[in-house]
Amino acid sequence: ATLQSGATELPAIAATFFPDRIAGAGIPEDDPRLEHAADLLALASRPVIVIGGNAWFHGSRDSLSDSIRQLRIPAFTSGQARGIVADDGEFCFGYANPIFNSVFGEAAAADAFLLVGAGGDHHFGSEQRRLIDPQARVIQIHRDPRQIGVGKIPSVSPAASHAATLHSLARILRNKPASARETWRKHICR
Repeated sequence: ATLQSGATELPAIAATFFPDRIAGAGIPEDDPRLEHAADLLALASRPVIVIGGNAWFHGSRDSLSDSIRQLRIPAFTSGQARGIVADDGEFCFGYANPIFNSVFGEAAAADAFLLVGAGGDHHFGSEQRRLIDPQARVIQIHRDPRQIGVGKIPSVSPAASHAATLHSLARILRNKPASARETWRKHICR
């Protein structure tokens, strides 16, 4: 079996021993997974980004912040990602946990989640403890393919560099309507 990671194709077992080989791989903008992810975000009226600790390993903090600003989607950080993006209250709204951050409670109404270097395990919960609507679409970008689908099976999940993938998504979404996403971001800002 092979593992496709952007332009790189490795034996599946290689991801276990060489995750750093996947980390730098970007996804070509004509890759159907990237277009599918962009379409899901463009159709979403209430998307949210959750940034996990693995995001520290891809690109600079400035690059991640710039991509979030270009995407114009409310972002939250979890676990080890705290501090990777400034909690400015305009694009990043703090910790991705409703116990410690009431603004993240708004995420329960999200219809799409972009998980960047994060799993969906504690955010998706189960039955009565479920925070996020099980019908919400999930896009998961993670450098380690073993982490894809932990907690929630994503609709699309490129195993690739977060920085390169977010940058490409932002470029593609620039040509798609953003009015509903902008209304949602302003709602979160209030």
